[in-house]
Amino acid sequence: MVLQIRILSNESAHFMRTLEISPKEDFQCLHLVLQGMLGNKPVKMAKFHLADEEWDPYQGIKLNDPNSDSEKIQLKEIGEFLK
Repeated sequence: MVLQIRILSNESAHFMRTLEISPKEDFQCLHLVLQGMLGNKPVKMAKFHLADEEWDPYQGIKLNDPNSDSEKIQLKEIGEFLK
């Protein structure tokens, strides 16, 4: 299985990116792929939000934050969070 992720931006109506990633990859890997696609340095802090079917976020995953307790979560396989 391959996850296909579409990225849109509220800042630009013409911005859209699509990437494919294995569900066995972790959030840190996803972050690095996204930063590479956008031409950003991977040292920037990031936060992913897990959301329900109605797009209401129920959990945040902070990356590259030395004060964060979510290190164990960010290293879990992305596929573990899919229904």
